[in-house]
Amino acid sequence: MNFPKELQGQIKTHIADRSGLYFRDHDLKNLESGVLQRMKACGFDSVHSYYLHLTTSQDKETEFRELLNLLTINHTYFFRNEPQFAAFKDKVLPELIECKMQRVFKNRSGKKPLLRIWSAGCSTGEEPYTIAMILREAIPHFEDWDIEILATDASSDAMEKAQRGIYNENSMRLVEEPYRSKYFTKMVSPRQSGQWKISEEIKGMVRFGFLNLVGDPYPPELDVVFCRNVTIYFETKTTIKIMENFAAAMTDPGSLFLGYSESLQFLTDKFRMAVWKDGIYYRKAVGKLEDPKSILSWHPEEPIAEAYVEALPLPELAAIIEHREREDLTPEEFETVRQQILRFIYLKEYSEAMALIEKVSVAGENMVDTQYLAADICANRKMHDEARARLKKTLAIDSLFAPAYYLLGCMALEEGRIAQAKEHLSRALYIDKDFVMARFYMALVLRSEGRVGDAIREYRNTLSALSKGAPSPRSRMILQSSGFSTATLKSICSDNLERLKMEFL
Repeated sequence: MNFPKELQGQIKTHIADRSGLYFRDHDLKNLESGVLQRMKACGFDSVHSYYLHLTTSQDKETEFRELLNLLTINHTYFFRNEPQFAAFKDKVLPELIECKMQRVFKNRSGKKPLLRIWSAGCSTGEEPYTIAMILREAIPHFEDWDIEILATDASSDAMEKAQRGIYNENSMRLVEEPYRSKYFTKMVSPRQSGQWKISEEIKGMVRFGFLNLVGDPYPPELDVVFCRNVTIYFETKTTIKIMENFAAAMTDPGSLFLGYSESLQFLTDKFRMAVWKDGIYYRKAVGKLEDPKSILSWHPEEPIAEAYVEALPLPELAAIIEHREREDLTPEEFETVRQQILRFIYLKEYSEAMALIEKVSVAGENMVDTQYLAADICANRKMHDEARARLKKTLAIDSLFAPAYYLLGCMALEEGRIAQAKEHLSRALYIDKDFVMARFYMALVLRSEGRVGDAIREYRNTLSALSKGAPSPRSRMILQSSGFSTATLKSICSDNLERLKMEFL
């Protein structure tokens, strides 16, 4: 069936405006598939007729939810990302309990201490029920507390499954004792063989509801928010707004848990990254912001720090560009400029990033870095030929510049040229065996070939390289231009290892 480009854009914009769900070019086939499926279900024979139904009919709200049910991916399981739940149980929760108890003692109000936790994007319920089980096990004198667990999602299908509270073995794969025997009942009927039902005690602790993170008001006075693997569907500007709304709705200092691949670097000054063992989460920022120069600095003695840049160009940036000769930038000034370029890249403000690169083109080692960042921008814009031309210039300056081979490998992988991707990545690793992003992408290549055991080895090699201390400014540049911090890349590798081990064993 013909799917007009104009209507494709209109439906894409309508969904983004209503829900924040954003479809990038490589996702448009999924959008078309979902629309065509709903068209068939509703009995429409043209995309235009369905679009009018979706946007103007009396049933438009119901239909919008039905379409979202098809477009959102609900794949989760209990205790997913165990290090984060360990951080919640062993670090965040004890601190919360102590703080709440001190307030009760100080106020002498006689009221039960209130603990409010929100699972935003709860999918089919595994996450909020995991939270409930942890609270039930971890809080002494549980009956003396007023506990509210709010669970919301944009998919009505997902919430219906969550409220039923019946799960298959896949969802149960990380549930160990005492949780399994205390809080689940194995279904015995032939029809429900291999399924488990959550206990009424745990089910009663969770309050479910439909909520759109983009347009609906947020619940107030939240102590902890879990919003994992949700913002990956949003445009950057939408994510920034959501984080501002979270911060406004949270107590001081609230805690925020995001997914493995979701990082707040360059996005907001409302939160600061924290790490407990291998679990990453964010603390709501309280008090006066640090000096911008200190924010840009890397402090290896403070491993929980995350590098942030102000939402607007740093005050001294204009002065650096206006009053300095191009060749005279000090290392500190160049790092300030480089961080602003990286911020523009992260926010997909590519024109601004490229303009800044052209203004501060410099000689020697710094020129190699700026040329690489220009090539990275071209690659992000799918201008691969121009990216390769810039990388050729980069390698003419420094033939052993490993990031150039890494980026060539990334583009080859995106184009489906697996053999060339492996060749380029192998060159990068021959030059620098601890080049973490090259190792990470080599693992992706091996995984795409079905070589699970080799991919596991390469993810472990990536983690080994990441554990060797604070990265150099150039290594951090490659990480940041790829959208990662050291901590987030560690988490992604750990998650992939967990998944692959289950496939391999």
